[in-house]
Amino acid sequence: MELQGLHILTTRDSLGTDHLKGMLEAKGARVSAIPTLSLLPPDDWSSFDQAAQSLAQFDWAIFTSINAVFQTAKRLKELGLPWNPGLKIAAVGQKTALELESLGWKVSLVPKDFQAEGLLKALEATRLEGKRFFFPRAEQARELLVDSLRFLGAKVELVGVYKNEPAWENHAKLKACLEEDAPHWITFTSASTVQNFLKVLGELPDALPRLASIGKVTSMELRNKGMVATVTAEPQTLEGLVGAIIKKEERDPSL
Repeated sequence: MELQGLHILTTRDSLGTDHLKGMLEAKGARVSAIPTLSLLPPDDWSSFDQAAQSLAQFDWAIFTSINAVFQTAKRLKELGLPWNPGLKIAAVGQKTALELESLGWKVSLVPKDFQAEGLLKALEATRLEGKRFFFPRAEQARELLVDSLRFLGAKVELVGVYKNEPAWENHAKLKACLEEDAPHWITFTSASTVQNFLKVLGELPDALPRLASIGKVTSMELRNKGMVATVTAEPQTLEGLVGAIIKKEERDPSL
């Protein structure tokens, strides 16, 4: 039990199973799961519904999160529409790919670098001009991938399947956890969790515990907000995040 005796605060939210909490608890940690963002359905499904009616006209689908997979499958079921098995799928991250395959949706591409930049590099090796991409994702997200694909001649149908909002209701709980329950670590799994951590908390305490970041973009956002990641996951997955905490604790225990 590599994390026995450690208290870890997680800040993510998920529309499906909270895999990170389970993984940390399996290693012996006590986990306080206090989302700093809430993932909600979009206000308007019309763009998704229209695109879903014509999935046969697309060449590729892109999924950059488990939440996008979960919401897409849920909405298709509500509409009574099947998935197009002939559609090539590009997935960011092994967990996203596994979620897709659990639905019977065949994944054609998973980049080695589990971020938008890695997916773009992998897609550039294919012929993109004139290809149509179905891209369900969060309503607010980085535009790098979309802009780059369009620049290279692809046609991207961007459809929001969930939105991120600060979990204002968790302010008191988050503040009490940091001030009274002394976590040894805080985990951040996206730039959004960093941004909303600050919004929900209000102001940073004088001292923070160790910070674990899932990847380079998240670590950069921490720096932009005046914080420094103690560890950055490599690979940029939940397994990599847990592994980075374990390695740091083995070298330099916080207990």
